[in-house]
Amino acid sequence: MHLSDDLAALNVQRYQDFETPFTLANARPALLMFAGDVYQGMAARTRFSTEDFTEAGQTLRIQEYVTAVDLDAIDGSVVSPRFEDQGPRGDWKVISFSAKRARGEMAAWLIRHRVRTVDDLTAFDAAGYRYVPSLSTPETPVFRRTR
Repeated sequence: MHLSDDLAALNVQRYQDFETPFTLANARPALLMFAGDVYQGMAARTRFSTEDFTEAGQTLRIQEYVTAVDLDAIDGSVVSPRFEDQGPRGDWKVISFSAKRARGEMAAWLIRHRVRTVDDLTAFDAAGYRYVPSLSTPETPVFRRTR
């Protein structure tokens, strides 16, 4: 995995700034510490209530770095939505930047709506994406957006 020098330096500084024990005065939810595309799509600072932050802490797992996780050790299923955008020639493809933002939008939507089942997840319709049942599986629901 490649990590830019700027991001590496930022994370070194974050680790140096940690103070233990963690308290309300020196710690913040992880959702407020990161500013990548997924987190920007979530917009937790402006969208989330105190209850939403509690919900996120108890239920949210973002799959940005899934290769670091032993999926066989997880008790339950892993759902990896696929977000496709329509290109100028009518073709469908995953556009990395858009898909990351869409994952953030979906994460925020799941938290705010207290979604608990894969069936409920298919109702997601933010940022112009719509569920496409004919292309989906239970593990990989597909959402498409036309431009």
